Amino acid sequence: MTSESGRKKKRLVTEYATTMCHGCGASGKRRFRHGDVVFEDAPEPCPECGGAVMIDKIFGEILE
Repeated sequence: MTSESGRKKKRLVTEYATTMCHGCGASGKRRFRHGDVVFEDAPEPCPECGGAVMIDKIFGEILE
């Protein structure tokens, strides 16, 4: 995107990862961490049942 003066606007992007529990199916959203990989287990346990959670999506939200 360009502004009226012809320079590009800087946009801030916040990265997130969504997780899903293998055991109870609970899902959550948290800030992206370096080393997160889609379809691999996250290092933290499920807050609902304590089981293993998988990262199922990584995305960014634009803050304007």
